[in-house]
Amino acid sequence: MEFGTLTLIMLFDLIVFWKLVSLVYSKQWDVVSSKIIFSIITAMVCVSAVSFLSDNFEGKEKAMLLIFGSMFSLIIILLNLWMFSLVRKMKYVEATIPLSAYQELKKYGGELKEDKMICLIPRKDIFDIDQFLVNAKESQRALDEQAKLEQLESTKVEIEG
Repeated sequence: MEFGTLTLIMLFDLIVFWKLVSLVYSKQWDVVSSKIIFSIITAMVCVSAVSFLSDNFEGKEKAMLLIFGSMFSLIIILLNLWMFSLVRKMKYVEATIPLSAYQELKKYGGELKEDKMICLIPRKDIFDIDQFLVNAKESQRALDEQAKLEQLESTKVEIEG
């Protein structure tokens, strides 16, 4: 195989893996399980492609192609895991979600077999300072209203007493 073909295969694989990371977010799948499953699928595709290509060669050339193919498969898997980490750092934040909170997320799909999972949350939802300030103002207003209600209740008790 020539270098241009290998580069094209790597780029295509990384683009597909980029989309798979977005799929993990949209379906709210567990991050660790998804990495393992995608790595296994990538390894199976690479091994089947290498075995298909090695049928055309004999002897030493076949052995060299099998060695090269296994190393290429390992490189592709490592690149996919690196791409997963890169996309996660750019677009998402990993969060460990307990089962009780997962019930709310279930409406987006996916399944959970353990008591917690690691899912992806969009980075813009967490690090949006304006949204944080609006939420902080709303929570402060709610606390002020609750304090006023408690004060009214105490004055009501004093007036009745």
